[in-house]
Amino acid sequence: ETDTNNPLSIPFNPEPNNQGQHPKMIEIISNVENPALIGSIGDSGQSVQLTWQLVDELGDICQSRNGQINDGDTMMWQTLYFNTYMEHELRILMDEGQDSVNVNQSVSVLYDN
Repeated sequence: ETDTNNPLSIPFNPEPNNQGQHPKMIEIISNVENPALIGSIGDSGQSVQLTWQLVDELGDICQSRNGQINDGDTMMWQTLYFNTYMEHELRILMDEGQDSVNVNQSVSVLYDN
């Protein structure tokens, strides 16, 4: 997702549809970039403050991370999560700052061999 100040959430259900073995864990890798703003003289971008949240279907925040990304920088949240039951949603909340961001993220559901 590029040039957004309202990133889309990623809903996912780790429970297998085939009634098979439950996953071992969930790996989340999320990169948020605050691209350098190059404009007229004296115009510069600003830092953005954000919160990542992993929320279950009951609305409980299971994991979260806060961060501040300066103009031109990127921040990553990489986490493992071991509750592989219930639907979940990965959210990025823009807490402060007006700059648009670029988001690249993945949710991997991992199984034992």
